[in-house]
Order: sequence, then structure tokens, then C-alpha cells
Amino acid sequence: MKLPKKPARWLVVVFMAFLTLAVSSAALAAEFVADEAYRLAEGETVDDDLYIAATEIFINGTVKGDLIAGASYIEIGPNGVVEGDLWAMANGVVIHGTVLDDLRAAGSGVELTGTVADDAFLAAGGGQTTFPTGVGSQAITGGLNVTGEVGGDIYVGAAEADISGVIGGDLFGALGMLYLSGTVGGDVDIQVGEFTVTDAARIGGELSYAAPDQRQIPAGVARDIQYEAPPASESTGGTIVGAIFGWIFRTLAIGIGVAILGWLLMRFRPNILVRPAAAIQSNPVETGLYGLLAAVVLIFIPIASLILVAFTWAFWGVLPA
Repeated sequence: MKLPKKPARWLVVVFMAFLTLAVSSAALAAEFVADEAYRLAEGETVDDDLYIAATEIFINGTVKGDLIAGASYIEIGPNGVVEGDLWAMANGVVIHGTVLDDLRAAGSGVELTGTVADDAFLAAGGGQTTFPTGVGSQAITGGLNVTGEVGGDIYVGAAEADISGVIGGDLFGALGMLYLSGTVGGDVDIQVGEFTVTDAARIGGELSYAAPDQRQIPAGVARDIQYEAPPASESTGGTIVGAIFGWIFRTLAIGIGVAILGWLLMRFRPNILVRPAAAIQSNPVETGLYGLLAAVVLIFIPIASLILVAFTWAFWGVLPA
């Protein structure tokens, strides 16, 4: 007997791992930039990891390592290349270029027209209406729009998503609304409020979906189709999709708030950051031990607890017997 799949639970585990890596990764970048607007022009190269906090970020050159960016608007131009991972958190994220490793992006609007060589983890809002980012003349359409290519798997949490590109691996997601007209080489495993699969869509594996109502899927789109009705208890206590959206948007709001706070400190009160740096330079061993202790108590123990809860939910449910 085939066990029922729990895409929503697995999505929470994936995003928990995403958040864990973002918090615990060491800042070993060769270049850290904090500015109102950052531009890496075509032909320019950063030879190591690049960390950026700005209002607007435009990358049309090459980053040899990872790119970790927080802004109101982030754009990877057609000639932009990130040879490592790309971590992008902004009101609007637009990727026309190439990411040679994993992509992790979160925003009110996320657009992918370029190429991602490995996996993509994407969180977006919805509405499909164009709104200003609050800076310059840039605007972004709400929701997720994928017309490019992802070589590996894609994990999606969005209120609305339009996927017409090419996915080499599997598609996992929890979505309010999905329009699928692209190609997925592996399986599609989603929990969705409402969705449309067109005749042009092609799924190399199985289409497994949980939705309020069973949908008419065009013949020949997928190798096999499995429908899972939502549990009756969800109608009174709220849906898992709603809970996931709430968690995603709370996390996104916290991340943007931290990025804005860091930018304000570096711009208007840089001495607040200079004094700790001077203390570290004068007493590296002592401050290092204090920092390690603080990391264990304030970061790693809470993160380990959150991971334990997430994996417990994924494998055994909320109240394991």
C-alpha cells in the first residue's frame, strides 16, 4: 500500500533548513558591501563570496563564490553569473542571469527567467499586480513567475505561482494558486488551493496533489495522477497551507527588518559596529570564547530545538503516538 505523501510538512522542513543555514553560516566573504545602491557591471568580477546590504542591487558581472543579498530590489542581469549559491531576500527579486549552484530567494514578487544549475528554493507572495518597490523606478509583479530553467529540484511556497519554464528534477510546493504550463522532468508533489494544468505541460513522473476539489488534468500530461483530499479537520482549524504562508511571511518580514536595521546602523551609527570590532582585535581569544558561548546558548540550541520539532512533525505528525 502506498503511503500518503505530506508535501506541506516536507516544505516546512526544507524552509527550516534554509533558515538554519542562513543564520548559522559564517561570514567568510572577501567583500562585504553596505550602500544605497550596488552595481556590479558587465565585465567586472568578484573573486570570492559577496555579501551585500543595500536598497537596490544590480548584478551584471560575475561573482566567483556565493552571493548573499538583502535589499528592497535585487536584479541579476542577463550577463550576471553567480558561480556559487545565490541567497536573495527583497521586496522584488528578478533573475535573468545564471546561478551555477543553488538558488534561495524570497520576496513579495520573484521572477526567474534565467538558469539555475542546481536546486531552487523560492518563497513569494501573490496578487499578480505590479507595485513599486519604493526605490527608483523599479517595480515588481507580486507572486512567483518561472519562465527560465532549473536543473535540479524546485521547492515553492507562494500565494500565486506561474510556472512555464523547465524543471529538470521534482517540483514540491504549498501554494494558494498554481498555473502550470511548463516541463517537469521528475514528479510534482504539491498542496494547493486551486490550480490549472494546461495541455502544454509535461510531467515526466507522477503528479500528486492535495486540493479542496479534484481537478480535470489533460490526458498525457503526467505518467500517473494521484489526488489526495484534505483532512476534514482542516476545514475548522485552518489549512496547513495557510499556516505555512503565515510562517513564510513572518520569516520574510523578520529577515527584511534585520537587513534594514543593519543598513541603518552601518549608515548612521557605524561606531556601534566599530567598537566591537576593536574589542575583538585587542582581545581575540577572550571575545572569541564569549562569542562561541553566546552562539551555543542563543543560536544553536534554539535552532536544534526547531529542527527537532520540524522533523518530528514531518515523520510522526504533530502529536506522535
